[in-house]
Amino acid sequence: MEEVEGARVASLARCAYDMALEARSLGEAVEVLDACCSTVTAGSRTTPSRIRSVLESHAKTRGIATIRRALPLVSTRSASPLESSTRLVAVQDAGYQDVRVNEAVFDLDGRLLGIADLLDAERGIVVETDGDDHASRSRRTRDNRRQEDMTRAGLVTVRVTADDHRERRRLAARLARIRREAVPKGTPGWTLERPPWWWTWAPGRRWD
Repeated sequence: MEEVEGARVASLARCAYDMALEARSLGEAVEVLDACCSTVTAGSRTTPSRIRSVLESHAKTRGIATIRRALPLVSTRSASPLESSTRLVAVQDAGYQDVRVNEAVFDLDGRLLGIADLLDAERGIVVETDGDDHASRSRRTRDNRRQEDMTRAGLVTVRVTADDHRERRRLAARLARIRREAVPKGTPGWTLERPPWWWTWAPGRRWD
């Protein structure tokens, strides 16, 4: 508990813990904890370590085993529940390793290619999760241009929608096949090294 303006209230870490206890699955628990710990979305947030402290203060509670499994899977960089779901499929079911979440990717001239929702840097794969906000014509146009830029730089882009998540096995098989077939050729035309302008650009502060 914490005191705010004279009132005793539950901390965000305790609220995150309680919400995760009510999760119907491991994936839903990770989505809840990601949202409460995200550093790339606006609003209050807590940290995985604070949630773990709450967890360790309890011994037996319905749902506690799910939280123990969920905490190691939490990312502080997820921007939406759908992104969290896509990451879990990629990591748990499709064999992706050491993935980067909402990572800025640049071409070799220092131009921003885009913020990759999920990046497998070893294989050069960008997994983009398209929610409802990607349905507008203007957003689709921007997405297409960004994908073309990433393709020219040697990256493979995969798009995942909410409909894909209705058939998790098929989505996992698709992501696994793409990872097997994505063999980097030659020198990549992209980099994760931040150019000097990045640190003075206001929108960049959201991601770093």
